[in-house]
Amino acid sequence: MKQPHLKEKEKRPARMGNPVIDAVAAGLFRFTSLHQVRARLTQIREEFLVSKDQDAKNPDTIKLWIRDYALTPEEVSKGYLGNFALIRPKTDGKHISLIAEKLPIDLKFHPRKQRPKMRHPDWGHPILRAVLKKKLYPTVEEVHAEFMRLHEEFPEVSIPGPDRLHIIVYQGAKEEKVGSPVQKITLRIRTHEDGQFYMAYSINKKKNPAELRAKPEAPKVSRGYFTSMVSLKKKRPAAKPAQSSNN
Repeated sequence: MKQPHLKEKEKRPARMGNPVIDAVAAGLFRFTSLHQVRARLTQIREEFLVSKDQDAKNPDTIKLWIRDYALTPEEVSKGYLGNFALIRPKTDGKHISLIAEKLPIDLKFHPRKQRPKMRHPDWGHPILRAVLKKKLYPTVEEVHAEFMRLHEEFPEVSIPGPDRLHIIVYQGAKEEKVGSPVQKITLRIRTHEDGQFYMAYSINKKKNPAELRAKPEAPKVSRGYFTSMVSLKKKRPAAKPAQSSNN
């Protein structure tokens, strides 16, 4: 029975531990015709994310990235999470099998890799990318959880608040030798027009002495955030009164 086509977003990365991928990696499949081989290759293309740069001259091969595939200790130490492989048919004269051949491709071209441990996050960090894209979250609590994940990952350069996070971000090496490669920013919770929430950032600039002597303004909290906090308090069960004991 022909399997239904999966939309691109429903396809998943190949990884060791999947029965099909394990069988290919070990060369265990046995077919008696090229038609059977192509049917299995079609199934792999429809189920897993494959590389965009396929060999158009050889349609009976598939190039894809496989998590945990053929990793060496040296690759793991460099941040590799998997490797690319070329899946192709191989015949022994009687049967046709599918085998996987490891492709030596530099880590920078891998779709997934281990982020090196840094003192400061940069704008390539998944949460900071979500800030730039103004990713929407259904609840305030989910945004605050993002703040806390960032704080827990970089506790030395971040200060959490009830509706914000102060953090120092790595900007990259400066072309000019003036200024710092890091920048202090504040992440805040903001309400979108559709009622959802997103993260916004502002750059923390040094204040002059006159500004420091001025009376500070009351912090502005978005209406959506305040409403959500009130709603949470209403949902919390009231504390039961202590029972008195009769002597």
